[in-house]
Order: sequence, then structure tokens, then C-alpha cells
Amino acid sequence: MALTNQEYDLLLGNPSIGVMLDRAERGDARLPAQIEGGFGPAEADDQLVSDDVPVMHDDFSGGAFYSKRLLKTGYAYAEGAYCRDPRVVLPAGAVTELPLPAGTVEISGSFEQDGHLYLLAGALAVRLGSGTDLPVNAQYLGAGFVADGAAAFNGATYVGGSGGNLWRLQGGVWTQSASAARRKAATVSWVIPSEGSGISAERLIMATSDLRNIRYVAGDPLIDANWGPVIRVGSSSHPITSLVSAPRHAYICKTDGLYDLNSRGETPHLTPGLRHAAIAPSNGAVSLYWGGFVYFTHVSGLYRVWVGDPVVQYQPGWCQPGWGLPNETPIHGACTALAIDQGWIIASVYNGTNSYQGAGVDRREVGIEGIGPLLWHFAEVALPGERITHMRVTAPGSQPRLWIATMYGGQARLRWVSLPKAATPLEDFLASGQHRFQQRWTLYPSVHDWGDADAEKIIKQLGVVTENLGTGVTMDVAANADGGAWTSQGTIRTSPRARLVPRAPLSKGQQIGLRIIGNGTALIPAVLRSAKVRAEVNVELFERRRYPIRVQRGQKTRNGATDRRNPARVWQQIVDFQRAGPIDMVDEQGNQLTIRVRGGMPFKQVEDKESGDWTYIAALDVTVLDIVAMGGVGRTFKWNDGTKWNSSAVWKASGATTFFVWNAGWKWNSGIMWRGAAT
Repeated sequence: MALTNQEYDLLLGNPSIGVMLDRAERGDARLPAQIEGGFGPAEADDQLVSDDVPVMHDDFSGGAFYSKRLLKTGYAYAEGAYCRDPRVVLPAGAVTELPLPAGTVEISGSFEQDGHLYLLAGALAVRLGSGTDLPVNAQYLGAGFVADGAAAFNGATYVGGSGGNLWRLQGGVWTQSASAARRKAATVSWVIPSEGSGISAERLIMATSDLRNIRYVAGDPLIDANWGPVIRVGSSSHPITSLVSAPRHAYICKTDGLYDLNSRGETPHLTPGLRHAAIAPSNGAVSLYWGGFVYFTHVSGLYRVWVGDPVVQYQPGWCQPGWGLPNETPIHGACTALAIDQGWIIASVYNGTNSYQGAGVDRREVGIEGIGPLLWHFAEVALPGERITHMRVTAPGSQPRLWIATMYGGQARLRWVSLPKAATPLEDFLASGQHRFQQRWTLYPSVHDWGDADAEKIIKQLGVVTENLGTGVTMDVAANADGGAWTSQGTIRTSPRARLVPRAPLSKGQQIGLRIIGNGTALIPAVLRSAKVRAEVNVELFERRRYPIRVQRGQKTRNGATDRRNPARVWQQIVDFQRAGPIDMVDEQGNQLTIRVRGGMPFKQVEDKESGDWTYIAALDVTVLDIVAMGGVGRTFKWNDGTKWNSSAVWKASGATTFFVWNAGWKWNSGIMWRGAAT
């Protein structure tokens, strides 16, 4: 509907219906029309004026990957922060890098023997004396040899791999088998019925050199004749990728799933459903037994299978970090390494560019409900540009540490991470223990929308409660709106309480995010206790108007013409608007709107005794949904010479070169008198 200098006060619908406002009369004079209006909330349960609504972030023990706040105790992610304990955030353990010998290739495994730590890197075995000394080359395993597994057996460690025969390390002496070529490695204690002794004995289990079958040995593994018969495991088209030791069983990971190996030589497939999932060379490359479950990596994530007490039944399934959660963080991708620390599964995630190390635990162990079988905290260590290839927890000198091996641009790197001794990091700090901290950590709490993602929030204040801040220990707070750029809100230098007023450009938005950075020392950590965001929820408002209208035959329109329409027919059309959807409207000032006529319109009918017509006087309630175009023309429209429309001027001027056309099709300069003419 085009914006026009309408004949009627209001034009409703498309095609339009003209409606005149009801004007009170005083003697012979008609008083100006009065229109009531106001602004109200768009939704029935919204409050017109919202008080400050605080959002408190004071417990992050519910885990990471809640980019949106679905869980009060969750958070989006961290880098270098330890969030496992309730109601406190502090830095994770200090990270120390050690130089590797020249030529060290990718580290794929490790083992401990005689108090030393050994790393397996292709054809090299690298030793860290006493588990703490600088790495040195301990043994060259032969040209073309690539180590891929090690296991302790009968007081020695046996190392298998491709491109050569089995190696043994015992008493500091390396010895290679002359005939036994084996790969991967695990040990298991079995009572083998065919032996008849009824006595449990340990066996070394390894894969054949082609990774198709399994063999086991109770005697000297370097003598090929000592090995038992070949045990077939599933289809030979799917190679073995790792072996897992567990009580009375060994478990075999292949590219098509997990197999059980029992003392009778049976190898049932425990995950037949995975045959229908993606088959990839990396499936099962990393595996771990913990808490009655076998965990193993898969190209689609991390998978676990219950192999504990058969009376207890748990469904197998996916459990990778972020599974089922609103994870919009950079921490995603394949798990590349697993370890154990204080009952937590230590896992690494590689997103194709960066690696992150975090920790997970079965939700039943900590009593925290949430999505997915495991509760994950990420990331305690972030390594940009690197891929974690192996992890291991040791305790040289009874002080635990986590070893992390990575690849960075074709170069192998090695670090260790400080872990607390039989305590949490905070307990160790309070007891003046030996645990040391990273000097910088970053926490991203869950983005919050105050329960209404559409409503605009006006941020009024940020409140932060901390510990240990002072000389050399600070905390930086930044915020953003709707995923935009981070804006610094200030640096906190003293504990325990700080209040920050939001800085420009952050003042409002639909969703508000925080970024908190702690800066401390290896001995004194910056500790976060809580962060509060105070905001006013600015609800959506609609303009509402109440028009007094009159529908009457013979009443004068805005330009002085007589309204000769059937009032009953016009009235019915107006009534029907109550049951219609949004309609067009041109209001009394010429503004083009989209409106909704509200139901329940009060009215009265007055009969004209002479004509028998009825006059309808009503209160037309409308909600303004949108202002399509601001008009402002109406009865004040003027031509260039200053003459107003509806002023009785006859537009019969000469010299015009352009014809202006009204809605009726009449042209300017056509001799039409614009008073009383119908539009």
C-alpha cells in the first residue's frame, strides 16, 4: 500500500479501508482527536521494568564444553587452568621442556625399568636416568626398526616393532631375538585349562609381525619356539592396532573394534556395531584399561566398553571430550594419547593444528550430573601448533609428573607437567608442597543469555572474588557481547573483592561472555573464587495505541468530503481485522506501519432515526509491529509555491514540465480541484 495524503485519518489493510477518528464536539466546534498509547512488553511473562539480574560463576567443577550455559557449574574451556575442584580455579601444573637428542623422531611409547624412564622413538630408545635426567640415546634398535609397543615380563621389558626382531632390556643390557619378530605388547595372568596346573601365571602377549594374529609365551620370549600357537583375531583384513592388559583378560584393538582374549584362546568381538562405523588405520591406536572399562581411540572419537563384573551392565558408547555438549570451543578432534592420574583419565585432543591436554572422570565417581558418561575438564595444558603423540605419568623421587611428547613441524619435543602428590593443587599449595604452577592461565566461562537469547541485556557491573593477588600476581578480566571482540574491563591487583564497570564498546548484547586471565608465579598462583555479571534484561517492547474511531454515513472526511459508504459494511471489515494477522496501516500522520488489531474491541451503536443507519463508535486497539516508512506528510504537504494540499487551490498552472500523479491517476496541472475529490 503506497504512502499517500489520505482522505481518511487511518487507512487499514491492503486494499485499504478509510477510518475516521471520533472527535468530541463542543457546540458547533469539533475538538481535536485524542489518541492514547504506550509501550508494553512483547511477551506475556516479561516484566516491563527489569531489576538487575546477576549471573554467578562460582563453581566450574561441572566440566568444560558448555559454551552455552546449560549447567550452572559448567564452563566453556580453559587454557592452563585447573578446574577439577569445586568452587575454585587456579593454574594447572608448571610445564618444563627437556631437550631431546639430535635426530629423535616421533615418540610413540615409553616404559620404566630399573628406576629409569625410556622413550621409544622409531629405531631409538631414549633414556632419562632416574626418571629425571636429561634424555640421552640408550639403544639403537636397528635400521628400519620402528618400535610400537613394550611390556614388562619376568623382570625385563620387551620391545616390539616393525622392521626387526623383538628386543629385551634386562639389568641395563639390551638383547635382540635372533628369530622372534613381534609387535605391540601386553601381559596377562591366566590359568590355562590345558596346562592342568590350576595355577595362574603371567604371559606375555604380542601380535605377529603382520598384525593379523596373537601369540603368547610363558618362557623366554626371545626364543621363537617358546611361543604358543597362533591365535586368530577376527578378520585378517583389519590389523591389530594396540593391546590392553586387564585382570585375567587381554583386549585387542583392531581397526574394526575391540576383541577379548581369554585363557581358552577365544577372541570374541565385543563391539560388532563398530563394524558399521568408520574403519580407519588410527582406530584403536591408543587404548587404556581403567575402572572396569577399556577405553580406545577411534577416528570418530573416544569409545569405551565395560569389561568388569559381568553382573553389572553398562552400555558401551562414545565418551570423547565434548560429546553431546554445546561445544563451540577450539578443543575438538581426535584423542591422540591417554594416561591416568589420581583416578582421572588424562587425554589429549588434537584439532588439526593445536593440542590440548585435559582430564576426565566417570560422572558416577564424582556425583555430578550432566551430558555424556564422562565429565571432562579442558585444557590444563595447551600446545599451539603441536600434536601430542604420547603421555605417561611417573613419580621420580615420589613426586608425580606427567610426561607429554609432541611433534612440532617435524621435530619431536618432550615436556613434563608438575602434579600434586596425593592431594589437590590447592591442598599442596596450602601445605607448602613441591607442586609448582603455570604462571598464566585463561578461563572462558559459559556464555550466558539470562534465559532469553533474544532479549537485549545491559551490563551494569562485573564482580570478581580472588585470592593471592598482590605483587606479581594479578588477574585480567575481559568481556564480549554476541561473540564480538574482547574488551578489557580492567586488571585486578588486590584480593579478595573487586568491582568493575563495563567499558566501551561493551555495554549491551544478547549473549555475554567473559575471559579471565590469571597471572602468578610458580610458587604463588592467582586463584579465582567467583565472577558475577550484573545485567538488566531489556525486554522487547511494542508500541500500543488506542484510537477512538467513528464509522458513520454522512460524516466529513479530512478533506471535507462526505463519507457515503455503508457503515455496517465498513464496520464488519474493521471487526474482521481482529481475527486477521498483521496488516498494513497508514496512521494519522502518514506513517506507514505494520500492525496487529487486538481482539476484544469495545464499541457502541447509535441509530440515526431519520436514515435508519447505525453509527459505530469504538476503541480500536492496535499493536505496532513495524514502522515501514516514516511519512509525516498528511495534511501539511506543500507544493513548491507553499500552497497546501486541500487548500482549494486549482492546479492549473502553466510551465510545468513534469506531471505528478495521485493515486486516482489524476495528474498535476490537469485542472482538477483538490477539494472533495475522492482518493
